[in-house]
Amino acid sequence: MNTDWFDILMKDAFSHKHTLSISGGSSALRYYVSLGLNNTEGNVRGELNRGYTTSVNISGSFDKFSVTFGIQGNVS
Repeated sequence: MNTDWFDILMKDAFSHKHTLSISGGSSALRYYVSLGLNNTEGNVRGELNRGYTTSVNISGSFDKFSVTFGIQGNVS
């Protein structure tokens, strides 16, 4: 009779995001790599969303020209 159905179906949302980045190189060649995780729980019980990201950038300088390459990915 006094059941709070909204409280049974819903909950507080919680999320967290983690990122790891590494960069380095020399004056002729530079690199950057990044990996990420995004974990989000929804307000409805049992709802969970995960996402993964990645990024890679490489740049090089040779005499009179320079080259840059970059790629990014995202899965959720």
